[in-house]
Amino acid sequence: MTDSIVFQNLQSAYVSLDIEGYMACLDDSFKFYFDPGEEGIRELLKNNWGIDSLVWGRTEERLSAQTLFDYIKSNEGGSLDLTLSQLRRVRGDDTSSMWMCDYYLVIEPPPEEGASVAEGRARFTLRKKRDTGFWYIVRWEDFGGI
Repeated sequence: MTDSIVFQNLQSAYVSLDIEGYMACLDDSFKFYFDPGEEGIRELLKNNWGIDSLVWGRTEERLSAQTLFDYIKSNEGGSLDLTLSQLRRVRGDDTSSMWMCDYYLVIEPPPEEGASVAEGRARFTLRKKRDTGFWYIVRWEDFGGI
């Protein structure tokens, strides 16, 4: 199994609002790094999530994804569309790899106090677990608007 399968699984889980499938893509040590240059991000995280950091882990990622998925499910005709384009492996071997891509997320209907579109560039670090042979996202770095 190649590391690129993680991105297919990630997109599929996101679009189908499958929280368990989404979380299965993330390593137990997963960290998400927000773009420090994104205007208002620290204030948004502090006010909405009580987080005074530009990094969060697996628990916070699960809560934010579940909140988004629940929002979509509660709106008849709601949908998420996640596109990862220009996906390319920057470096790697048979146990770890780094990938870059552009992302485009469309949220329908748009949240009352939020954007209907999120786009930018992301860098992913993946690791293969020896015991299972499966690949997982260890680190996800966001680079805001492109």
